[in-house]
Amino acid sequence: SCSSSQTPEEQLYNCWKQSFNNEGVDIEKSLKDFELDLIKNGYLKDTTWSSYQHLFDSMSCVNKPYLGRSISLEKFLKASFPVTKNCGSLNLIDKIPKLAELTKKIEKTTQTKKDNFTEIYTIFNESIDKHDFQKKLYKTFVSWFLVSNSVYGNSLKEMLPQNNNRADFEILIDKEGMYFYNDKRVDYDRIVEIINKIKEADKVVTIKLSIDKTIPTSKLVDLMNMCRSDKIKLKLNSE
Repeated sequence: SCSSSQTPEEQLYNCWKQSFNNEGVDIEKSLKDFELDLIKNGYLKDTTWSSYQHLFDSMSCVNKPYLGRSISLEKFLKASFPVTKNCGSLNLIDKIPKLAELTKKIEKTTQTKKDNFTEIYTIFNESIDKHDFQKKLYKTFVSWFLVSNSVYGNSLKEMLPQNNNRADFEILIDKEGMYFYNDKRVDYDRIVEIINKIKEADKVVTIKLSIDKTIPTSKLVDLMNMCRSDKIKLKLNSE
């Protein structure tokens, strides 16, 4: 067997690849298609680690951060369960210190708070660097998590759960790309100023973000990123 000459990282990655293949899924193609879909939908600027970090930053800003995707990937998601079981039985993760630490942190987070994806995005940002991300193992691990935390269907309504509490403030981007604050037309710099003032206040407020569905998702991600604060709760609405 040639496996002994491979590092645990290579063994684990090859196990994933082979096991997905046994389920009729090309893992590399599926994740590449997903990455291109994220770029197309404005979540990622490009394929670099810094672009992913920016996405994780913005995703750690909302309570239930789901990504929308316009490709199905159902077969990939179904195959994930047998693949995880099959490759998990090899106990390779314990031989890869960084990945072992990362999975332990994620498990701990999911045990203490169910659906606490916001913290997982923070863990990714703190635990992985661009050198790790150049390795197939880590990029696949991150992409796989993103796929499992994405919703098929490209409207924001499907992508983010609605929250019916009344909002304290509303920020709207209309189909012309104009910004409104509580129905008053303002420019982008004023929005930045308002959000920063809210962050400095000593109470928690709810901001409703409404965005016309023709506006690129990247503009919403930009606003969400700006609102990243324990003083701000977000409600999302797509017109």
